[in-house]
Amino acid sequence: MLAVQPSPNMASKKPRLLVVIDPDLKEDFEALCEIENRSMSNQTVTLIKNFVDNAKREGKLRKIND
Repeated sequence: MLAVQPSPNMASKKPRLLVVIDPDLKEDFEALCEIENRSMSNQTVTLIKNFVDNAKREGKLRKIND
């Protein structure tokens, strides 16, 4: 039996998001992430999740799982 070792290219099947950002804003965001001991990717996902959750609570976006 052969086991397939995941390659670095198979690290995640989650979609990726490319963002163009002002260099000063990126620098500040990076500093805040360091203070919070979070990666920029993790912090970005958290911010987007909170934004979507708030929109659902306010009725701006319908709740899919209800």
